[in-house]
Amino acid sequence: MSKAPTRVLKQGRVTIPAEVRRDLGIEHGDYVVIDVKPLGGDSDD
Repeated sequence: MSKAPTRVLKQGRVTIPAEVRRDLGIEHGDYVVIDVKPLGGDSDD
């Protein structure tokens, strides 16, 4: 399993880093399951 910190963007969108997508073979339109854990820190929205 790969882990990578990312940020929740407007409208709740989450971007999976390109390196993780490549390592896992994730392509546009694929379904994924995420395990969510807040890391804390400030939001600059």
